[in-house]
Amino acid sequence: MFYLAWKNRVARHGFAWKSVCWVGVALWICGRPVGLAAGTNGAAGPLVIGLAEPGLITGTLYEMGSHRAKEMFKFRRSATRDGANVRVEQLFSRPDGSVACREKIRYRNDQLVSYEIEDFGAGDRGSILIERDPKKPQQQRILMEHIRDQGAKIENSVEVLQPNTLISDTIYPFILAHWDELRQGAAVKFHLISLDPPDTYGFRVTKDAETTWEGRPVTRIKMVPTNIIIARFIRPIYFLIEAAAPHRVFSYTGRTTPQNKVDGSWKFVEAEAVFDWK
Repeated sequence: MFYLAWKNRVARHGFAWKSVCWVGVALWICGRPVGLAAGTNGAAGPLVIGLAEPGLITGTLYEMGSHRAKEMFKFRRSATRDGANVRVEQLFSRPDGSVACREKIRYRNDQLVSYEIEDFGAGDRGSILIERDPKKPQQQRILMEHIRDQGAKIENSVEVLQPNTLISDTIYPFILAHWDELRQGAAVKFHLISLDPPDTYGFRVTKDAETTWEGRPVTRIKMVPTNIIIARFIRPIYFLIEAAAPHRVFSYTGRTTPQNKVDGSWKFVEAEAVFDWK
């Protein structure tokens, strides 16, 4: 559910400089060892989460600064496993119940195979496909497509798949795969796929603080771009993760995947996501 957009969008949003337009919230949560780091398409250490467990996770996204008084979206992630295949659907719904955005993700053998997103309000769509490079069968490649402004513009890109390449849905398991390193103060880097425009960008996560959330000890993880120029235009993204096992994510703050209509234009906005844990 992270949606990174780094481009000059003067006509659409009035920006006179390149900007980053998203990060969302697709972080499903569980906590039992299941092998290697899933969904990273590259070795990343031991995993403490399953891509299909739990089968359902829900949450609420609130407008930043509203003290959870202004609800923006409800979030629902459902996952099913069929042998080596895992299919994920993520829905963002508005307070009136209408679906604002849908993401569909497919994994095979705990590796990303495909991703699709459709923002019904803004009329944007995008897709990611991981496949063997027909010219170099020993390596994989990323095929990316972004369709925006109701189909008025189509952008495509192809890149070589690098180790530790993530989408939003795999950031949380990547963090847990490096949990001990992060708790000890290390910075861990990865590549995040963007669809607006189609590209990949370097990020790093670090431990920002040990604090509490609603009386429970948590570790605050900070995510920032590795490129100092891009970092000028992206606020840090924060995850509040349970300090003790099973290290559930309680809250996330950053830009959302669905766009919201602000002053007559569809824009990415920041939100605080709170996950439902009984």
